[in-house]
Amino acid sequence: MKCMKKKTLLIAFMLALVSVTASANLRTEGLNGVYYSCYEGWDGGENEAYVRDADDNLTGTIFIPEYVMENGITYKVAVIDENAFEDCQLSAIVLPDGVRSINEDAFWKCRNLTAVYVGKGLTYIGEDAFEDCPKLKDLTILAEMPPRVSRYHPFDEEVIANMNVHVPTAYLANYQSDEQFWGQISHYDDVINIPQPAAGPNAVIVHMKDGSKNIVSLEDPVSGQTPTISFDGGDLVVKGGQTLRVRLSEVKRYTFGVYAHEKEAIDTSIGKKPSIVLQGNDVIISNLPIGSIATIYNVSGVAVLQTEIGSQEARLSLSGLPAGIYILKAGSQTLKIQKS
Repeated sequence: MKCMKKKTLLIAFMLALVSVTASANLRTEGLNGVYYSCYEGWDGGENEAYVRDADDNLTGTIFIPEYVMENGITYKVAVIDENAFEDCQLSAIVLPDGVRSINEDAFWKCRNLTAVYVGKGLTYIGEDAFEDCPKLKDLTILAEMPPRVSRYHPFDEEVIANMNVHVPTAYLANYQSDEQFWGQISHYDDVINIPQPAAGPNAVIVHMKDGSKNIVSLEDPVSGQTPTISFDGGDLVVKGGQTLRVRLSEVKRYTFGVYAHEKEAIDTSIGKKPSIVLQGNDVIISNLPIGSIATIYNVSGVAVLQTEIGSQEARLSLSGLPAGIYILKAGSQTLKIQKS
């Protein structure tokens, strides 16, 4: 259990009560190592999800989704809550436009965090939200108006002195003229490229309340139509390589993931079937064309290890990666790896 610093932020708490009701609080299972509390909208308000916790061993770039689903209900991710990512090992995080608040101590002691990318909806950053994040160098905010900050700064003084804040050029004057906090930032720049998942999910996994799962591939090479997820008459409808229609009342949640195709490709150029074998902490890749790229992704879809095949047999060591589940893609081959 994490030891969290105890503080009170009455303003943020009262703002939360305006739009949601705590009586409908649901706590999700971990989705790619991130955990949410879900609240049904109050008085016609939108259903919202708060990021409440995350696995300490999260590494690389973390992408927070725009929406999560629990028990057939969709919730917009709106708040990064107190101590949510405390002590995590992530190096960067990308937050969607729907996130309006980063609460106090949200990223406390994320000592490997170097970059934060926030969408258009951010309006508040709480006290010590990024305390003890000494490597934080780049903060990108797409909001037109600078978010309010606690009277106690969200960042360490050393970080403030050296951090680059990236905002759209059209909004730069709004930040530089801010008298509360943002006007003291000395390093402003235009928005840099915001990271995208290195290996986007290619399937929707629909988790049913009875424990079963339905997997719908989002790849549709026949018609080339754009995959869609929609709601129709109380049904969840997923269209991709095939169409799935299930009653929302029977759905627990849906997630996105990487679907490993069962078909195996034959490399006719060398006349042998590609082979991927796991031996201890090493992955042995054989019979792929020289120059092929082999990439290992974590469960968030972020590439954590990549190599170019330089011989008929290549070896990738997993010894430097934390325990967990990974997806290896090499040529047309895909393999799920469990590192203990």
